[in-house]
This record gives sequence, C-alpha cells and structure tokens, in this order.
Amino acid sequence: MKYIFILFFLITQPTKKTKEDCKLLIQSGIEALHRHEYTASLELLTDAQTIANNNGWNDELFSAFNNIGANYY
Repeated sequence: MKYIFILFFLITQPTKKTKEDCKLLIQSGIEALHRHEYTASLELLTDAQTIANNNGWNDELFSAFNNIGANYY
C-alpha cells in the first residue's frame, strides 16, 4: 500500500515550468503563427501566458500577450 501511495504522489506531482520552457512555448507559438496555424499558436501562447503570469515573469508575459494579439491582426 505504501508503494501505491508513493507512485500516486509521483504521478500527480505537477512539474515545475522554467523560464526556458516558457520561452520555448512562446517561440513555438510564434512559429505556428508564421505558418498560419492560428489555433495551435493561440494554445501555445496562452499556456506561456499562464505560466509567465503565475511566476511573475513580466518579459515573457508581455511577449506572450503581444503575440496573442498578433494572431488577430
């Protein structure tokens, strides 16, 4: 039973996103935007925006928000 609890804890443990992960999401979102894959771009950039907002990364938050707007231009 103890092993099942430990396994459950490891599976449900959220992974910590780094600033580099956030930048990679933004870059992938920008690339999708340039390929005219707007839905994929919005999903990537929205995920990056959420991560940046939760961690207080203002530069990444601005970049994600700005490129979300670029999808609609």
